[in-house]
Amino acid sequence: MDKDKKLFSFRKNEFPLILAIVAMVFIVVSWMNFGPLLAFAVARIPFANWNMEGVGDYLIVHTPYFLMFLSLFAISNLLLKTDLRTIITGIDRKFRYKMALKYGGIYIAYLAVLSLISFKTIDIDPTPFKQKLSYLLPVLILTPMQALSEEIFFRALPARIVFKNNLPKTINEGVALSIMSGMLFVIPHLGNPEVVANSEYISALAYYFIWGALAMAIGVYTDGFEIPVAIHIANNLYTALFVNYEGGAMPTHALFINRKATPSNWITVVEAIIIFAILFFVAYKSKKKENGGLDG
Repeated sequence: MDKDKKLFSFRKNEFPLILAIVAMVFIVVSWMNFGPLLAFAVARIPFANWNMEGVGDYLIVHTPYFLMFLSLFAISNLLLKTDLRTIITGIDRKFRYKMALKYGGIYIAYLAVLSLISFKTIDIDPTPFKQKLSYLLPVLILTPMQALSEEIFFRALPARIVFKNNLPKTINEGVALSIMSGMLFVIPHLGNPEVVANSEYISALAYYFIWGALAMAIGVYTDGFEIPVAIHIANNLYTALFVNYEGGAMPTHALFINRKATPSNWITVVEAIIIFAILFFVAYKSKKKENGGLDG
């Protein structure tokens, strides 16, 4: 790639606001309007209606994200004249896989510790193992796609648009962008069961706001969105496959089920703040060790 090439390579490297609006509207319509139609079609496919296996519910919930991912791919290549990797990493940067694996591993380790601490409220999910196994392939394909799509749409893409291919350079800009990201991240979770059917919905909204804001903040701090992508995928896979919770938005039968932990209590909010504090500390130490560089 030409070293002088900007993320948006049209109109002399300036990104017209009208194209930004068109891009975001197209993605939202594909995801929220045509996505459910595709999910309805999937529900009519025989393997999606296996009541014994229960995979249908998961496919119906997550199929719209397939269209969201396709729309992001199309917009990035056809309209923005770039690719999804560049939106995540920045211009002329490789995806930092070592960094992603490192921080994703830290996040999963933290969730595992929380599960051990809460062992009194965690039981083995009584669902037959064969039924649990039927979720494995759909979850391994669609869950990372869902998390990746949300990170691009709610964090990486808005940041690149607002700051014209770059990221904030001042604390005030970073704080403002993080607040915006947190507010955006709340919107798609307004329909989650822990928000709709819970008297403590304020804490659930606070959880999603804080998660979205701090994910943006660590992306800005590390000059790329590999960490937000990695921890989002790690969080969702852990919930889908290992320890799910009752009344949640992830319709899978994991190995275990936590009958009390949900994002709709203030303890979970504090837990989210703690893990991001750990991630920021590790990122700070890595920068310091590399004399201003980044690991991975």
